[in-house]
This record gives sequence, C-alpha cells and structure tokens, in this order.
Amino acid sequence: MRLDGLQEEYALDKLLADKCKSPADEYSHLYEEVRELWDAMKDGNKERVAEKLADVVIVAAILANRLGIDLNKAVYKRTRLNYHRGWLLRKRREDANKVEGGDKS
Repeated sequence: MRLDGLQEEYALDKLLADKCKSPADEYSHLYEEVRELWDAMKDGNKERVAEKLADVVIVAAILANRLGIDLNKAVYKRTRLNYHRGWLLRKRREDANKVEGGDKS
C-alpha cells in the first residue's frame, strides 16, 4: 500500500483518529510507539518488530492527516534530498560491506 492510500484509509477511521484529540496527543502516541518498537528490536522478536513498525507508520499517517501533510509527497521529497546528499549511496555501500563480510567494525 502506498502512503497516500494509508492516509486515506486512516482519514476515514474515526475511531482510531479520535483516540488522539490533538497533535500533542498524537506526538505522545507516536513517541510511545517508537519506544515500543525500540523495545521489540532489543528483544529481537521480528514479528513484534514488524507490528510495532506498522504502528509507527499508522500513527505517523494519522498525524500527517491532522496536520494536512501529504506523507507520500513528503517521503518522496526527503528521499530525493537524501539521495542527492549521498546518504543513500553511502548507506547502500555500508550494507553491502556487511553482507559481504567486509565490515571490520
């Protein structure tokens, strides 16, 4: 599913969107989901990590809706910016080195 599709889906989900009455509530909710993601990552439970990562994306989509942000457009714009900065290229090289056993750290 594209991010814009996710935003559309959750724009219609009043029950979930009403859980957070203000952007401050949503920031707090997002922080809590990220903390839970971190805990799942430390535990090494891949299924739980996937669940918590999905929660982070869902809450981010709800927050973007409330703030009037097109998340798909924002991610695309940021990805292009990072690419031009060389970040993605360096990251891909680092990941390739790890896979090939070339990471000496």
